[in-house]
Amino acid sequence: MRGLVLIILVCICNSITSCGFVKDKKIVGKYHIVAVDIPEDECLAYEVESGDYVCLVPPKAVAYCKNDRYIFLKQIPIENNDLDFDYYIVPTLNDSLAIYPEERIIGPLNEKEFDEEILKMNLKELEFIKLD
Repeated sequence: MRGLVLIILVCICNSITSCGFVKDKKIVGKYHIVAVDIPEDECLAYEVESGDYVCLVPPKAVAYCKNDRYIFLKQIPIENNDLDFDYYIVPTLNDSLAIYPEERIIGPLNEKEFDEEILKMNLKELEFIKLD
């Protein structure tokens, strides 16, 4: 009997700890910054109809900013040898089953390429919000 109770407790603990995220911060609409296992693996994710999330860019996001049309993301590349950042420009989309947000993402860009894109978009100085 004691063994059965222990097995049930382990199953309950596993189900409680395996659900959810260590971080889930809503940015705008269905766009969130999420981290599944450790906070350092934050990624920009899109919430699909089922309530699940799809990461749109690789993990290691460190900062973001947004306007009414885009989310701008600053990220540490997975294979970061020289401490440079990658940048992504993600258009925010209205809810539509026919639109896949990852198809219109610009990036990864280095800082110079990112600055050039921002100039083409006629945007002023962007202020990034650092992720904790």
